[in-house]
Amino acid sequence: MTPSDGSMIMSLLPYLILSTPLAVGNYYLAPRVGKNRTLWVILSLIPVFNFFFWGYVWYIVAIRILDYLNKISARLNA
Repeated sequence: MTPSDGSMIMSLLPYLILSTPLAVGNYYLAPRVGKNRTLWVILSLIPVFNFFFWGYVWYIVAIRILDYLNKISARLNA
């Protein structure tokens, strides 16, 4: 028994509802870390791949924060 096109779309609906706010957030985050907005939104919406991409985004943000804190620390110690 194969699923119809309608049931396939309905099964993706909860996924799209949950991933859309993250894609919007990535749209605003991308330029702050020097990345392409459109690419980040598209990668945020691709099923299965986006879980790996969100991990990548998390690490990019964490690294940027740590770099910024190191610059502040170096300025204070200079």
